[in-house]
Amino acid sequence: MIHPLPYRDSKATGAADFYFAINATFRFIRETLGTEALQKT
Repeated sequence: MIHPLPYRDSKATGAADFYFAINATFRFIRETLGTEALQKT
């Protein structure tokens, strides 16, 4: 089976959910505030 993500997590809730959520968060920030907002320290 080919996995769509570069990691495998067989638990019902776990790392895969965390990575999905964090990616969605950063995507939202980039789309609403721009790439510059992600690069500021």
